[in-house]
Amino acid sequence: MVIVKKKASILILVSFLLTLYFQSCGLDRSGNFSQTNNAVSSVESGNGDGYTGKPTPYDFRNLTQACVENGANGKPLPNEQIFIFPSGVAQLVRQNCMDISPILLDSSQYSVVASGSLIYKNRTFVTNLSATAFDVVAASCPVGKTLLANPNRTSLVNSPIDLLSIDWARDQLQVKLQGSLASLPVYKVERVDPYFLESWHRMNQSPYFVAGQDYVFSFFVKMDATEKMMFTSYYSAVQDLRIEFDLLTGAANVNSSMGVSNLTTKSQVISGALYINIYFRSNSSVNANIGLASSGQFIGSFVTMTALQLEKISNFCSP
Repeated sequence: MVIVKKKASILILVSFLLTLYFQSCGLDRSGNFSQTNNAVSSVESGNGDGYTGKPTPYDFRNLTQACVENGANGKPLPNEQIFIFPSGVAQLVRQNCMDISPILLDSSQYSVVASGSLIYKNRTFVTNLSATAFDVVAASCPVGKTLLANPNRTSLVNSPIDLLSIDWARDQLQVKLQGSLASLPVYKVERVDPYFLESWHRMNQSPYFVAGQDYVFSFFVKMDATEKMMFTSYYSAVQDLRIEFDLLTGAANVNSSMGVSNLTTKSQVISGALYINIYFRSNSSVNANIGLASSGQFIGSFVTMTALQLEKISNFCSP
């Protein structure tokens, strides 16, 4: 009798431990056990957690051999750029006025001096923590309006150049930092979940729109011969604005414009990528859900983008 009770106790203990194990691992949709994945990743070419978090850019500018291309602030883009991650990992992401595939730097290759600058190959790299996407790309005024002198540009969506931020809902998209685009951190946003392939699954936020107010949503995206981009701003029965963009030409195809007016778009090539502006007036006051991702409804469909910004046009244009 004692032996039977001991065997029963052992079976109960084993069952309990197995239950704890299975609870710590979730069944994926193929029926296999796997650890929970929130579909957010670090630099694709990197390993481990060293590449996670928002990188701090350090720029080197050669005043005697400045880059030909200027940012929206009128200043030449940096000749070279290094990203330093919160973990201390460093990557060279820009060289000879060109964005490059990230190169991992060993800590022995650079040093940080008392001023906070970074020394690499006898060149001084400096960082500007107040820099924003508006320094590189900024929406222009729509036809009929003129740019204000020294406007204070403010984005109504948060973290425009940090797509790994918790400010962004991702709808099971995988987001990976890829390096730089015209000196801005750029991200690959890819469809990886077979249950979330519809084009309305996107990087998104829900800012407040005021009825009768004119807005511009802008984004910076790498050109692509096979992929297209879908922009959506939606609130049930109030606003349904959907526009698909060709990523070679920037041509816009309006699928729906319910709840908005004064709709126009503008595309221009900057640093070999497309900078796209979408101008519209909200007909209602509403917290519309706004954002974008690829149009492709298949595993592996992706776009590479940064600088997702929403502005009130009256904030930087007149009349």
